[in-house]
Amino acid sequence: MTYSIEETNLNQILVDSITNKTVLHVKNFTKDFLTWEDFINIINYQYANSRAQETPDKVKNQKTGVPTKISKYTEFHYHLLELTDTENPKYNFEESYPPINFLMSYMRDAIKPRATLKALVNIVGNDFVGNKHHDPYHVFSMQHIGSVEYNIFDENDVLTQYILEPGDLIFMPAGTTHSITAPSPRGTLILDIEQYK
Repeated sequence: MTYSIEETNLNQILVDSITNKTVLHVKNFTKDFLTWEDFINIINYQYANSRAQETPDKVKNQKTGVPTKISKYTEFHYHLLELTDTENPKYNFEESYPPINFLMSYMRDAIKPRATLKALVNIVGNDFVGNKHHDPYHVFSMQHIGSVEYNIFDENDVLTQYILEPGDLIFMPAGTTHSITAPSPRGTLILDIEQYK
């Protein structure tokens, strides 16, 4: 269902969304947008400072040869893991980024510590984003730059489409079958919640 944040008791709706396994779509969730400069700075920071287990899709720092927490799906699609960094408050979004604080204020009693904040960037439109799949954790997706189309499939494979524009949020309970397309360059913040009480 689609809501406007002004008329939403988000706490109760999130509980209902998880209980009933329904998708929550909130229009105009925030006006605090990250810019392309912000996303570029995040990529630069992750490239220079992060360390990750080596896998085939990981970008490697050219000076050190160490794989970063940047996954490169195509030449123009980047997936940046674990943006929260307690040693660098500039990128400690859970502390300093208002929409994350807003979400966490609603979810604090429900969430166990295991949550991962990440960013997804497509530099060109209509590039690969995500085939039809489901995740084993709950997902918040907050749109900042460009638009993203979420195709949600119910248990009978009936399709419902949600279009996220800058400021919009979608919440998908664990197990929600979906695919994603980005018709234009985009920047998105994702909060994966892996455990609930």
